[in-house]
Amino acid sequence: GGGRDRRGPPGPPARPQYDSRHVSKDDLPRGTLNMQRQQSTEMLSFRPGGRGAGRDGPGMRRGPSGTFGGPAAPPPPSAGRPAAAAPPPPPPQQPVDEPKLVQQFVDEWFASYSVEAAAERIQEAKAGRANLPRFLQSILLQALEQRGKDMKERIQPLVPVVQQSLQAGSLTPADLTACMNSLGKTMHSLADDLPKGPPVLGEFFGVFVAEGVVNLNALLQPALDEPPESPEDSEDPPLVERGAALHMVAAILSKVKELKGEEGAEAAWKAAAIKDGVKSLLDSMTPSDVGQEDCKKAGLDFLAKEL
Repeated sequence: GGGRDRRGPPGPPARPQYDSRHVSKDDLPRGTLNMQRQQSTEMLSFRPGGRGAGRDGPGMRRGPSGTFGGPAAPPPPSAGRPAAAAPPPPPPQQPVDEPKLVQQFVDEWFASYSVEAAAERIQEAKAGRANLPRFLQSILLQALEQRGKDMKERIQPLVPVVQQSLQAGSLTPADLTACMNSLGKTMHSLADDLPKGPPVLGEFFGVFVAEGVVNLNALLQPALDEPPESPEDSEDPPLVERGAALHMVAAILSKVKELKGEEGAEAAWKAAAIKDGVKSLLDSMTPSDVGQEDCKKAGLDFLAKEL
């Protein structure tokens, strides 16, 4: 019964078991603490929405292997030479000297009567941003004042110059219309200085009325819209008061009749849509029968019938 204890001497005391939930980190062995830190870091790094989510949040990108990386790096600067700066814009072209160009046109025209050279001058005026209606008006007025030839012979040769410029696009119907508008407003002054001027210009523009490029109204209506110079003496527009309005219209329609026949001339007159018709062309002191006679002399019986 009272035998000898054969278990031998007792070994070293057993290592106490630690519960990390009830001890502080100072009570943990160093190895255990390091292992917990590593485990915690790994869990935070890959746990979506957890404390480590800030590393995987906006600005992070997933690489081709499925791992997460930092924001995309900007592309490396080009190894070539830096891009050359854009050249400065050319300075704006100064408008052409219109009076000088008009004088050159007139001098060359009456020296050679070259349609090609004259058309090139108009193209030059367009390229130089000239006011083309004013440019054409200046040419016509200077041509009227040239000496040495009959006025009609100085103006009519300019018709093919304008025709060629219209075909080339150097002049437009709007340019021609604007020129007629401007001339119509001052036609009474021209009638004072050059009584033959209005009918000669009328015949010139009659070509383009016949071709359908412009309307007769463009030249006549501005003249009829001019206020009376002496309202107490006459209520007629200045051109009508001078008796020049009917002569100008007769010259336009006579040219249209020459090119398009009487029906074409009558159609051009109707297209002008002048208020009060032919009566608006006669001053208040001219009897209707005198106006009828003038119309018949011009071969425009359809106008005489309106009186």
